[in-house]
Amino acid sequence: MVSKNDLIKELSLLLICLLCLALYMYFGVWGSSGDSNYHKDLIKMNQKNDSLIRENQILDLINNQLIKEADSLNKLLENDRNTIQELKRKRSEKIEVIDNLDGDELLEFFSEFNTKNADTQW
Repeated sequence: MVSKNDLIKELSLLLICLLCLALYMYFGVWGSSGDSNYHKDLIKMNQKNDSLIRENQILDLINNQLIKEADSLNKLLENDRNTIQELKRKRSEKIEVIDNLDGDELLEFFSEFNTKNADTQW
């Protein structure tokens, strides 16, 4: 005769086996269709990822080109600023020279008429 403890052990083992079989069937059967969707989704995500990588590379190229153009424009702007400063300096020097001229020199400067020329008699 089988003892009660042996019977409980065998029933427990049988119950564990049935539970494992049920879990296998549930996840095995449902998992297979889930795996197919998983693989389809994985392929779609990989394609989207590749597409985004290509777009990112294109945007990087555009960004680098814009940075080069900005640097070039900044250099041109700096050259223009230097030219403006040089023109202001020259204008200031000319104004200072004109301020220091006397009447005859002012007439000569603005009219390009030389009052100290020997050919001209006043």
